[in-house]
Amino acid sequence: MDRLFLIFIIPFFLLACNGEKEVDQLLTFDSEKWQLKEGKDYPYRDQMLDDLVDSRLLKPMTKEEVLDVLGVPDRSDGLYLFYTVTQKRIGLFPLHTTTLVVKLSEDGGENTILIHE
Repeated sequence: MDRLFLIFIIPFFLLACNGEKEVDQLLTFDSEKWQLKEGKDYPYRDQMLDDLVDSRLLKPMTKEEVLDVLGVPDRSDGLYLFYTVTQKRIGLFPLHTTTLVVKLSEDGGENTILIHE
C-alpha cells in the first residue's frame, strides 16, 4: 500500500514543483505578446511580469490607458483589474495561479500594482 501511494504521490509533487525563472527566459514587456492567449494560457506573461512591474509603466496610467496596454482583464471588480499570468492545473482543477492586480487610483494618484499568488 505504501509503495502504491509513493508511486502516485512522488510524480505529482515533481510535476507541481516549478523552478525559478532563468535569466535568459525573461522578456521585455510587449503589449501584443502580453495579450496573446493560446487556449486557456498566456505564453509570455510570466516572462514579462518582472519587466512590467519594475518599469512602473502602469503606475501613472488611467483605466483607459491600462486597458489599451494590457487589454481586457480576465476579471474586474470596481477599481481592481485582474490579469492571469500563469495557472498550473491538473485536468480542469487549478493548483496555483499567479495574477497581476492593478488597483486603479480613485483620486488621480498612482495606481497600485500587486502580484497575487
